[in-house]
Amino acid sequence: MRHLQLLAVVFAVFQHTTALPSISNLPRNAPSPTLDRIFPEADSLSHRDTAQPGSISQTPRLNARQSGNSTSPAVNATVELCTEPQYQGECVNSTWPVNTCIALNGYAGAVRSIDPKQGFECLLTQGRCNVAIPYISIGSDPTDTAGDDLSSLAWIGESNSYICFTEIEMLRRYVRMRLRTPVREAT
Repeated sequence: MRHLQLLAVVFAVFQHTTALPSISNLPRNAPSPTLDRIFPEADSLSHRDTAQPGSISQTPRLNARQSGNSTSPAVNATVELCTEPQYQGECVNSTWPVNTCIALNGYAGAVRSIDPKQGFECLLTQGRCNVAIPYISIGSDPTDTAGDDLSSLAWIGESNSYICFTEIEMLRRYVRMRLRTPVREAT
């Protein structure tokens, strides 16, 4: 009897998976899904364009690399990203959950100023939030001007992601954990 129940479950799963679309039966030139299609209920971007014609992107896209597995709603951090120093050029206000690596996509390599809103500490990074290579930490304290002009950083053209935290200690813990490497014993 147990075998019949197991067989029924396997059969039901097999029937369900064969009904799902596969790579081979999708249209070849299908457009990539947009954030509006993926997260229709979320208003994650509001756009302010002060750039000249020929701006970087007509529809800026920022994508979350990962999301938390918590069932409670995550705190959202808002940052202003601009293509020129001192918050000039094309700017976008981006709002995402804290502790989430955000890919800059159309703004990759173009961010020259970043301003986290009050209460957040953020890292502007290269290599999908990789802190083993140069990055910059920017706080929301009004006296912290680190994010005002990033154009002097040699690596800024390679920036492609950011991540925000609610506490400086969480930021430090993230950096420490990412930099840890296993210690090998001498042989």
